[in-house]
Amino acid sequence: MPDDVLVKDVADPIGSITSSIYPDFLENLGNPVYYKQRAILAPTHKFQRRQYLIAVCFGMTINKSQGQSLAHVGLFLPKPVFSHGQLYVALSRVTSKKGLKVLILDKDQELSTTTKNVVYKEVLHQL
Repeated sequence: MPDDVLVKDVADPIGSITSSIYPDFLENLGNPVYYKQRAILAPTHKFQRRQYLIAVCFGMTINKSQGQSLAHVGLFLPKPVFSHGQLYVALSRVTSKKGLKVLILDKDQELSTTTKNVVYKEVLHQL
């Protein structure tokens, strides 16, 4: 992953990706367009819901994001994606690289700069 899209805050990575995707949150509380342009995506396996006392956050699974075009996307990968094409779907939801932030954790839950892109070669043989 390019350095400029990676979340590197070791102390609070979840807070960092949230503040990157939802800057000026309090100023936009009554602005529905603000929320329609942003999402934090995660794979469907073991997705944990977090509640913030003062901040409402819009998030969805990668599969549910298909067909969406978003100005700001936070991609949270606590484990590698597990399905063919899922990484492509997640990364292609954002309309520009400037609006993308990626948080990748390795098997020890430490920040990482790489993840697996799962591709089933059997699917490609049929083409």
